[in-house]
This record gives sequence, C-alpha cells and structure tokens, in this order.
Amino acid sequence: MRKMKKMAAVATAILVATGMAAMAQTKNGIVILIKDVETPTTRAATGKYIDVKKAAVAHEASILTEEDRTTLDPVKLTDIRGREVDDRIRLRQEERDAVKRQNEKQEATADMLRNNAMGTQEGRNIIQARDWMAAAVMPFSSLIQVIDRSEQATAMDESARSGDAQTMRGGVTHYMRIIVGDVKETKTSTQAYGAKTELVKKVLNVSVSVNDLNDRQVYVGSFNGESSRVYTSHGNTSGGDDHEEMLQSALKQAGEAIGSHFTGRLTVDVQGPREEGDAFNPSLVTVLVDDMMIAPGQELLLLKGAHKVEVQSEDYMPWSRTINLASDMPLKIPMISAYGYTRFTAPAGVDANSLSLELATTDGSGETLYGEGPHKIKKGKYTLKATIDGFMPYENKSFSVGGGTEEKPMAFSVALRPVPTPQQ
Repeated sequence: MRKMKKMAAVATAILVATGMAAMAQTKNGIVILIKDVETPTTRAATGKYIDVKKAAVAHEASILTEEDRTTLDPVKLTDIRGREVDDRIRLRQEERDAVKRQNEKQEATADMLRNNAMGTQEGRNIIQARDWMAAAVMPFSSLIQVIDRSEQATAMDESARSGDAQTMRGGVTHYMRIIVGDVKETKTSTQAYGAKTELVKKVLNVSVSVNDLNDRQVYVGSFNGESSRVYTSHGNTSGGDDHEEMLQSALKQAGEAIGSHFTGRLTVDVQGPREEGDAFNPSLVTVLVDDMMIAPGQELLLLKGAHKVEVQSEDYMPWSRTINLASDMPLKIPMISAYGYTRFTAPAGVDANSLSLELATTDGSGETLYGEGPHKIKKGKYTLKATIDGFMPYENKSFSVGGGTEEKPMAFSVALRPVPTPQQ
C-alpha cells in the first residue's frame, strides 16, 4: 500500500513538474491505448508461450503399394483404407492432446513468471510505466490522451473505439507498446592521496513504439534514464541511485518526444501598417484557426498537417491562408488598412467645402460626404455623385479607393460644369 501511494505521488509530481502551457485547445486529437508494457523477464515468459506452436501432424505413408491397389478386390481395399484412416485419426488426436497439454503447461509457466514478476522490480516497472507514461504526455493533453488497457479488458478494444472513448475525441486511434530494459551499470575507480573513489553509473533504457489501427508503426523512440553514485574509502557517498527516478526520467523524455512528433505550436502575430506606428491596436483584429477564435500572439497546440488561418477586422483587409504545420511555427501577418484617404478638388474659383459627395457600393449601401476632405473611405469601388449649387451634377460609376493616408491623401478632381445660363 505504501508503495502504491508513493507511485501515485510521483505520478502527480510529474504533472506539476511538466506543467501545462497556457494554450488554446482544439476539438480534434488522438487517443493512444497502452497495449502492452514489457520487461526482459515478462517478455521472455511471453515468448516461451508464443514459441510453442501446435505440432504439425505428418501424414503417414500408406502401407498399400501400387500393386496392392491394382490386385486387391475393392471390398478388401476399402477395408484396409478404412483402418488406415482410423489409425491416422487416433494418432492425430493423441498428438493434439499432447500438444494441448504442453501448451497448457507452457501457459501456466508463463502466467507464473508474470505473476512472480509483479512482486519484483520488473513488475513494478509495468505498473509505473503505465501511470507515468500517461502523466508524461499531459502537456499535450488537449490533443493527445493516453489510456491504459489494464483499465479495460482486451476484448473491450472495439468498444473503446466507439463507446466510452467517444468522449475522448472519437475513440482509440493508436496503440502503444513500452519496453522497459534492464539496468546497465558501469564502474570507474580512482585513487589519490590514499583515498579510493568509485563512481557507479546506471542507465535504464525504455523503448516506446506507436502503431495505428492498421498496425503500421508511426513512431518509435529509445530513451535513457541515468543515475550515479560516488563511493569513497571513507564511506561517503553523493548522488542518487533511485530506479524510480531513472524510469520517470526516461518516460518523461518519451512523453515529450511523442507529443512533439504528433503536434506543433502555432503562434499568429499581427503587425500593424507602418503609417500607424504605435497607434496600432491588435485587439481590433480577430484571428481564426480552423474556425476557432484565438487572440493575436496566443500559442495554439495543433496536430501536424494542414490548417486554415484567417484574420478578420473592420479596419483592415482580410487575410486567409492554408498552412502546413510540420513543426513549431511563428506566423507574422502584416495588416493592411481597409481604408484609404481621398481629397476631392473642384474647378478653380469653386468653394470645394460646399461639395456634397454621395458614394454608393454595388450592394446599395453608401454614405454622403461634405467638403473636399481628406475623407477616410473604405477601399473598394463606388458610384460617385458630386453636387454643388450652380453646377451640373457630376457622376462617376467606377470610382475606386485604393490607398492614400491622412497626411498624403489621393487626389481626385471633380469635373463640375456650370449650369447653362438660360438664353434670353
């Protein structure tokens, strides 16, 4: 009981140590089922059982010769063949019974070895690896979830894809196998000033593989947890020799590697127009990634692959791209103002401040401006109608606004003509 409590405490410590980045979550992800955890002892036990194949029953040669087949009468020939068939069936059944007994013996041996291992370091490795592997992937939990087969029967795999695991983004998508190796130890001795020092280094290797549901391997990696201890002739020691810490370290590395293999971090920053300088306000911009709204500069964890990025704003031109996320990607998008400035000029001698300017878009919306400006107008095409007392109305059905700043507006000359004087 103390051991299990200690293991649970260490698993919790991993969650605290790894931390959770402040990242937005997406609705799609993967669910990895830990299919097996092996150690050299349990692997050998399983191998003994797997290696016991059902013995192939060799076909006995018939005692009948070709001459017998042609000379014996059909009744006697049939009788002999019948006895041969009966003998073969009996022999095969005896061989099957012998193979069955051997299989049962080997399976019992394998079960015994596995059960015995549960009280050893190898057995504890199995329990710890399952718990700590799930904890090591927690920094990526918005997209990757690791579940343990020991929590459900093997026969439940299918229901895991469509039943309880539906709450985990659609069910099991991958299988994981973990192999915890034996501890390898090396010793280095030195002697100086009458004192002997011995450095003992230990390495624990952990291999992790992930397969898809079609049993295609999509990831494999090998990780080492290390510890060291220094012995002196005076009996002093330093360092650590904790097997659990080595396993925890290796699995933490594995969790980070698996997370980085399947995911990438996308950061979308927006850069204001040069003319706005420090006046640019990023909060006026909406960023959408796969139709999910995030704040400019926010880090988003995504599965690797294609993602749609959009930037929308009333004050700036829209931006849209489909990106291929292959690794962590900082994306900086230059914003272009959705407005331009235009100054309207009138013929010489005409007070431009008396101008009335009606702008209409193709959808019928519009606005009325007064005076020469400069006027801030949304970029696009308009129908322009300018009027002033004493002059004929001016119309332009393809008036465009495409740029200009308040300091340097675009100039547009309104070609007004005086109202003709009535002939006497």
